[in-house]
Amino acid sequence: MSFFILSDVNKVALKLFGNKKLLSHAQKSLIQTGTSFDELISGTNSIDLAMRLNTCCYMLPENNYCDFLRKWYMFTAPIMTKNENLGCISILSQENCINQDIAIIVRLLSYKIFDEYKKRIKVNNTDVKLTDSQIKILKILAHGCTDKCIAMELGISLGTVRYHKTNIFRKLNVESCVQALMKALKYGIISVDDVEL
Repeated sequence: MSFFILSDVNKVALKLFGNKKLLSHAQKSLIQTGTSFDELISGTNSIDLAMRLNTCCYMLPENNYCDFLRKWYMFTAPIMTKNENLGCISILSQENCINQDIAIIVRLLSYKIFDEYKKRIKVNNTDVKLTDSQIKILKILAHGCTDKCIAMELGISLGTVRYHKTNIFRKLNVESCVQALMKALKYGIISVDDVEL
């Protein structure tokens, strides 16, 4: 089992994603939102190295000179533009080495995050406006609920749910719920916290 850390350019953990039980264990190891991975504060670790070297970095538990990471395998990929490092994405595992396939996924995630960042800059000028009802429906959809479940939760008819979904799809120029959720995240209509992990 593993979890992800999204860190900013200052090497501070912005968000942790993954198995709740493992995240709870990580917090006991002092790995949480707001933790600084700067070498001067935490000791040498893969986040600090990846940010300083502008390249991916993998560290075994025994190679971490950071006390709270001495039990963790850690792979970090920077999120970079041509001229600027925006932060990094890391995966941590306590039980297993991080294999090449997982490392490739983390690298792809860093590219995807950068791509979304570029799109968000362009999207901030768009005028996609959803009603409060449509936003509520998107948030419930983000939890994996069916149309029938949405209707019951909001106390509206199934036809009304479908009407709102049709308008959501039209306004976001998408053809499926997954695409709608992705665009809503990209446009900042809903947040990552609204999505069931």
